[in-house]
Amino acid sequence: MKSGILITTIICLFCLSHVQAQSTWPQRIIGTDGSKITIYQPQTEELKGNIVSGRAAISIAPNISSDPVFGILWFKANLSPDGSNNKVANLNSIEVTQFRLPDSAHQFQNAVIIQNIQNELPKKNIQFDVSEISNTVKQEQKLRNPVLNNNAPDIIYRNKPSTLVVLDGQPKFEQDNKLNIERVVNTPSLIVKNPEDNQLYFYGGGLWYSTKDITSRWSFVKYLPAPIQRVDDLIHQDSKSSDKDNENNINKATTPSDIIVSTSPAELIQTEGDVTYQSIDETNLLYADNSLDDIFKDVNTQRTYILLSGRWYSAPSLNGPWTFVPSNQLPTDFAKIPEGSEKDGVLPSVAGTSEANEAILNAQVPQTAKIDRRTASCNVTYDGPPSFNHIDGTNLMVAENSNITVLKSNHRYYAVDNGVWFVSNSTQGPWSVATERPEDIDNIPPDNIAYNSRFVNVYDYDDDYVWDGYTPGYTGCYIYGPSIVWGTGYYYQPWFHNRFFARPYTWGFGMRYNPWNGWGFSYNMWPSLGWGFYGDGFYGGFYGGFYGGGWFGPRYFRPGFNSWGYHGGYFGRGGGIHGGGMYGGGAGGGIFLRRPNVNFNRPSNLGNGMNGIQHRNGSNTSMNGGSNLYHRVAGAQTSNVTMQPHNSTAGNMNGKPSSNPSVNNHVNNNLRSNPNTNQQHFNTQGNTNPNVNNRPNTTTNNNHSQQNVQQNIQPRNNGNQGSRPQQQQQSHNYTPQQHSAPQRSYSAPSRGNSSSNNNSGSSHSSGGSRGGGGGGRRG
Repeated sequence: MKSGILITTIICLFCLSHVQAQSTWPQRIIGTDGSKITIYQPQTEELKGNIVSGRAAISIAPNISSDPVFGILWFKANLSPDGSNNKVANLNSIEVTQFRLPDSAHQFQNAVIIQNIQNELPKKNIQFDVSEISNTVKQEQKLRNPVLNNNAPDIIYRNKPSTLVVLDGQPKFEQDNKLNIERVVNTPSLIVKNPEDNQLYFYGGGLWYSTKDITSRWSFVKYLPAPIQRVDDLIHQDSKSSDKDNENNINKATTPSDIIVSTSPAELIQTEGDVTYQSIDETNLLYADNSLDDIFKDVNTQRTYILLSGRWYSAPSLNGPWTFVPSNQLPTDFAKIPEGSEKDGVLPSVAGTSEANEAILNAQVPQTAKIDRRTASCNVTYDGPPSFNHIDGTNLMVAENSNITVLKSNHRYYAVDNGVWFVSNSTQGPWSVATERPEDIDNIPPDNIAYNSRFVNVYDYDDDYVWDGYTPGYTGCYIYGPSIVWGTGYYYQPWFHNRFFARPYTWGFGMRYNPWNGWGFSYNMWPSLGWGFYGDGFYGGFYGGFYGGGWFGPRYFRPGFNSWGYHGGYFGRGGGIHGGGMYGGGAGGGIFLRRPNVNFNRPSNLGNGMNGIQHRNGSNTSMNGGSNLYHRVAGAQTSNVTMQPHNSTAGNMNGKPSSNPSVNNHVNNNLRSNPNTNQQHFNTQGNTNPNVNNRPNTTTNNNHSQQNVQQNIQPRNNGNQGSRPQQQQQSHNYTPQQHSAPQRSYSAPSRGNSSSNNNSGSSHSSGGSRGGGGGGRRG
C-alpha cells in the first residue's frame, strides 16, 4: 500500500505531530510470525526527563499481501541525546503500555505483536527533534481541553410523570409524503398537523396528545380524527415486525404523562413524587431512589448534584439555580462510589477514577473500514445555490445549506459522509474517495458546525482502496480534561429555507454514558423519540423524524437507549450491562441491586431476569451507540469495534479464557506498574482477585425525604469529609487540578449480608450472559 500523504490523526482530539526527525513515518516491521506491522506518526502526550509517552496508529496484516487491521497503541519511550546534535534525541527503547485492535483481529497474538514492536522499533535508528516534542506536548494539552460550552441549559424539574419534546426553535412544517400530512420537521419527535382544524398531534410511547398551540398544554387523546387515525394506522403497519422483536411492545406507555415542549436547549429531570434518597456505601452521598436520573445530595454541603451529558451541575435544590462543576472539582466522595453499586455508572464522569481513564481510552479508539474507490459514492444536495461560510481560525469554508458536511479548501471541495472523505473539483461533483483530508481540518473550533468532521481520518490507500476511520468525536463524544462529555454544548443554527437541515444538538435527550454501549438516550426519552421503544421500523421509528438526520452529527447516526433502571451495576463483580445491573452474576456471586421506586411506565418484562428492556444485541455491543456507520457505505469492508469495561470478567469467569474471540482479543485494560500484574497478559479477565469480601458489611435502612436529609443522615467520621466545591458561573476550559481518586480495590464489595427495608430491591443473574453465571437470584 502507498503510505504517502496519509497520516492524519486516528484519535479523538488527535492532531498530526509535526516532529521533524531524521526518521520518516510510517515505520514497518515484519514480525517473527511473518505479520506486517505498520506504526504511523506518533502523537506525543508527555515528556518527563528522557521519557516520552504518547500514542500512535497501528495496522497489522497476517502477511505482506494481506489487508491490514487498524488499531491504536499507547507507549513510553526512552530517549537519549544524540552525541553530535543536542537538539536531536535517539529512541533507545519503547514499552507498549496499552494496545487495542478491533474484534476482527482476534487471530493475532497481542503479546507477540507487542514483543515485535518493543524489540524491533529501537533498531531502526529513530530520532526526534526535542524542541518539536515539547511543542507537540503543549499542543496536545490544548487539544485535550477544547473550549466547550458548559453553560447549563434550561433544567426543568418535575415530580410527576412528564415527557420532554425538543424543538429547534419555533415549529417548522413540511409535507410528509409517506404520511400524507404536514409534520414538524425541526424535532426528532413525531408532531403532525390535522388539516381539518390545524390542531397539532404528538405521538409518544404509543399514545396521542393534542394541542392548539405547541407550547401550551397538551391533552391525551383517546379518539382520533380521521387524518390522524390514518397516520396511526401507518405507524402500526410499520411497527408490526418490530413488535414481534419487542414482545408485542411491552414497553409502550400505559399511562399518559404531562408533555413539556421546549423550543430552546433544555433537560428534564424528574422524580415520582417528592424526592426520596438512599445512602451510598462508604460515602456521604445520597442518591434519589425514586428517579431514573442521576440525582445526588452531598450531605456535607447539602448541595444537589445532577449529571447531564457527562457534565455535572450543582444547585441548592432541584429547582436550581444550576452551576457547572468540573469533574475534578466534585466532592471527593464521588470517586468513592462503590463499583457494582446502583450508581457506579457515573464513575466515568468523575475525574481520577479508573473508569474515567478507561472512558478516555475508549474515546480514542477508531472505527475503521476499507473503502472500495470504485463503488463508494457520495450524494450531496443543496437547498438552493451552494452557500459557504468561513471557518474562524482556518483557511476553510463550510457549506451552510448542504445535507452533509462540505468543506472548501483552496480550490477543492471535500465532503464527509458516514465516516468517509470524498473530494471533488466542483460543488456538484462528481465525488471520489479522498486519499487525504483537507488542510487545516484540525483547527476547526468546537463552535463550528463542521467540528465533528475533524475526527474522521484517512489512514492509508492504494490504487483500489482507501482505509478510513473515525473516532467517537465524530458521533458526539469528546475528551474534556480528565473525563468525557457528550456534545460541545454550543447551539448551531440549523438551516431552513425550502428544506430543514438539523445540526448536532447537545441538550434535551438525557444523554448518559455506559461502558458497554457508549452514549445513549435516557430511558425517559423513549416516549418522545420515535414511534415506540427503539423506534418501530426504519422509517417511522427514528429516521423518519430526521429527514436525513443531523441531530447527532452524521445523518444516519442514532444513539441507542439506556434501559430502565438505575444508572449502575456496570463495574466490579463482572459488571452488569446496559444499566441497572442487568444479567448480574459474576465470579463472586450475583449482583445485588435495588430497583428504582418508580412505577410510571415501568417495563412489564422485569420478571425475565433483566432490569429493564429487551436488548437485541449480541454478547458485545458496538461502540458509537451500537451503529457502525460504515455498514451504510457501498463498497466498505468493516468490523465492529466493541467496548469492554475495565475489570470485566464477562464471559471469562474464574480466570478462564472466554469462548468469545472478541472478548479475548481485548487488551487487559488494567495494565499498571504493579509487580503482581503480568504486563503481557491480554485477556479481559483483568484482576481475578478471589477476595470479594474486602469491604465491611453494611446494613441499609434508608429512605429519606429531602426535607429530612440533614436530620436523618449524619456525616460519617471517616476522616475524609468533603468540602463545598468551588462553584463557577461559567466554565469553558478545563483547569487542571491536583485531584485524584483514592486507590480502590477492583474486587467486588460484599453485599450478600446487607439488608434493606426496600421491597423493590433485587438482584439478577443470567448464566452464560455477559455478567457470567453467579449465584444471584431473581427479584
